[in-house]
Amino acid sequence: MKLPSLLAGLAPCAALAFAVAIPAPSALAGAEVPDRPATEAELLDRLSAFEREEQPSDPAYVAALSRLSLLYVNQGRHAEAVPLLRRALAASERIAGPDHPATREIRASLMLAEAFVGAR
Repeated sequence: MKLPSLLAGLAPCAALAFAVAIPAPSALAGAEVPDRPATEAELLDRLSAFEREEQPSDPAYVAALSRLSLLYVNQGRHAEAVPLLRRALAASERIAGPDHPATREIRASLMLAEAFVGAR
């Protein structure tokens, strides 16, 4: 079975696969867990603040990138999730190391997102 037809059959489950693969914010020490899901605007504002303050090594930065990429995946905006996951992976590797479970989960999510986008 070709990848595009397989993904088409599993499209409703794709968001669930990403939800499992993107690490919880608490997976990186110091990341805060919100009481409710953040909106796209809130996440974009949070990312802008981290970048303005030059704090891309804060675990909460990785969490914000991961949450925004998950939001995009859940909305079917996989192509927009890929660059966010790349940034999250680079930051997680710097913060936690390449073999940390959260880093491995982000790497797996990136590979899945890239495969999904490439299959379209």
